[in-house]
Amino acid sequence: MHNIDFCFLWMPFTSIYTPSLGLGILQTLLKQGGLSTWTYYANIELLSLNIMTEEEYQFFINTHSGEWLFTEAAFGKFTSNEMPYLLRSCREWQLNPTKAIPRLKEFRNKMTVYIEHVAERIITTNPKIIGASSIFFQHVASLAVLRRIKEKRPDIITIMGGSNCELPMGSSTHKHFPWVDYIAIGEADYTILPFTQLALKYGNNIPQEQLPAGIISPEHRDIGYPDTNWRSVTNDLNKVPEPDYADYFEQISAYGLEIKERVALLAETSRGCWWAANKQGCNFCSLLAAQDTYRVKSSKIVLEQLERLSKKYSFNSIEFTDRVIPEKHFTDFLPELAANDAPYPLFYETRVNRLNRERAVLLRKAGVKTLQLGIESLNDQILTLMNKGAKAWENLQALKFTTCEKMHPYWNLIYDIPGEDPKTYQESTELFTKLVHLPAPSGFIQLQYRRWSNFSNTEKGLTHHWRYKYLYPIAEAELADIAYIFEPNSNNDPEVLQQFGDIPSAKDSNIVNMNKVIQLWKKLQRRRKQVCLYAFTNPYGIRIIDTRPNFIRDEAGEYTLQEQYTSCTYTDKHAKILQACDAAPLTTDLYQEWGQTGRAFIAELIHKNLVVEVGDRIVGLALFDAYGITEQVLEAEQLTSSQPAIDGHKCKEERSNSCF
Repeated sequence: MHNIDFCFLWMPFTSIYTPSLGLGILQTLLKQGGLSTWTYYANIELLSLNIMTEEEYQFFINTHSGEWLFTEAAFGKFTSNEMPYLLRSCREWQLNPTKAIPRLKEFRNKMTVYIEHVAERIITTNPKIIGASSIFFQHVASLAVLRRIKEKRPDIITIMGGSNCELPMGSSTHKHFPWVDYIAIGEADYTILPFTQLALKYGNNIPQEQLPAGIISPEHRDIGYPDTNWRSVTNDLNKVPEPDYADYFEQISAYGLEIKERVALLAETSRGCWWAANKQGCNFCSLLAAQDTYRVKSSKIVLEQLERLSKKYSFNSIEFTDRVIPEKHFTDFLPELAANDAPYPLFYETRVNRLNRERAVLLRKAGVKTLQLGIESLNDQILTLMNKGAKAWENLQALKFTTCEKMHPYWNLIYDIPGEDPKTYQESTELFTKLVHLPAPSGFIQLQYRRWSNFSNTEKGLTHHWRYKYLYPIAEAELADIAYIFEPNSNNDPEVLQQFGDIPSAKDSNIVNMNKVIQLWKKLQRRRKQVCLYAFTNPYGIRIIDTRPNFIRDEAGEYTLQEQYTSCTYTDKHAKILQACDAAPLTTDLYQEWGQTGRAFIAELIHKNLVVEVGDRIVGLALFDAYGITEQVLEAEQLTSSQPAIDGHKCKEERSNSCF
């Protein structure tokens, strides 16, 4: 392809298993306007050049550490002492500095050659405009390529856009790096075509009065930059076409990467978050677009677009980029997918509000295989401080019901919340030992103070994250403008060493103990089929099969796991009470309905960790009649004992003294 109007650029470190939804949409819009385009997935080419393995590439994504590799290619050598950065990073990532530091330097040296290769590849297409995306950790890599291209071909127009270009980050980028001609602020669906037409006509001299909303031009370096309201927002998602992913699939094939069976197409049914748009929002949320307006796409249009995408491309699944499943889609979009026998394996991110068993069944029937649940904590005090708008019992129910329907829920725990009581970690750790039949948290993450979040806006004494001084050749006083992540000023010292690896500032023993339990939970996760708490309804009552281990903590604070097997059947009113607990009833309502006898039985269930009291609710923990799981299946998997179940509410227990 040669003499193209617009070349889109997608740099590392971003997933190689998904094409860019944003660039795919913009490419479609330009093609509809009669312009020629090409999207260059340079992140894929990095692997095709054998500079690093897939595992190494994924490491830089997981540790958010890839930008440093491009600093020399982008800015030359601008710091005289990088050893504090390398030593602190190795400590944080739990790497041996003797082995890791030479390898990191080797990767950085190779990136200079890689950037040269990418620049040459783009120039051979002779584009008029190059648009580089910058989301997550692409910023330095995109700057490096644009600089090299501008040095070789000053006539090519350059523009950057994406979440890292929101104001003031975008204006700071534009101010300090003159090889970037334009910056696109906000969502470019409405502005990409008029901007491109104007740039092709005027080059770098688009008249200010004709500039589309959200576009920063070279003239702004002289006249000053607009305020934070200077951004473009797409109000009507129904006018947004499906993305063009052809270039992504062509490059996968051309580079010979065997990843098609892992490719997930990105799609959207909404933008923003209704919780944030209601001027509330989670206090740690930094998604500026989510705080504008909550917009939902027509179910009919989404279904039509998905059908067209499925006919064009071969993929493993579809991942929706929505921050929350639109409420209306539970009555039209999801039932339509279910009626069509779930034509696509799906991923969704969502809040847990009103995610009951009925809705979990619908999600499973619609084809949802995995979910990112916005849980963040299982403690009411922490959830209140976060302004999550959900209770701990709701989070537990969401975990339970999605697991029960054979979906895999991903979720994170955030710690180090302003105003937290350290005792909450003791309570949560005790609760976690009872939940190991459910998916473990994907991440145990220290709170990050990110730009635009309520925590970042209200916390005093914050400064830019310590890494930024090693990423940009910008005066210390101006780094805050380009930074996205902030931290307490006391942490911004290269000599401060972390104590606990992936939880670097955790000095409280309660947090350390919680992390120990989480790691054991994850260990059990790897043998999840052998750890279960199932409830099966049958003509005799409810049979419980429980293989959760006991957590034993010694005087030194270390945990070991003691295997156990419990099988019992509850009958009559005991079965009814146990069934009632599955819906997490109010404690007062449950006691009022079942009287003193019921209160005594519930105490027994609590003692046996079959239910827990969370806030003002009694929450059953067993997976009731889980989809695809029967007692016969468990027998086939050799997870149950040969001992028969017994009637009544007294259980027969078999325990092993061996630890694992």
